[in-house]
Amino acid sequence: MRTHVASIEISATVDDVVAFVADAEKLPVWAIGFAKAIDRDGDGWVVATAGGERVRLQVGAGCST
Repeated sequence: MRTHVASIEISATVDDVVAFVADAEKLPVWAIGFAKAIDRDGDGWVVATAGGERVRLQVGAGCST
């Protein structure tokens, strides 16, 4: 499996970053290599991937800062 790790420094609080990343509708904004679009599907989401697949996504609690 190929992996790539990158890091950046941003001027935002940890809480603001967590809130942004936890908002599933923002996925195509920050995960551009993975998510080309995202649509609500019941209590979850369907992600249109860069490879043309459609993947179900459920965003839940469990992260802590």
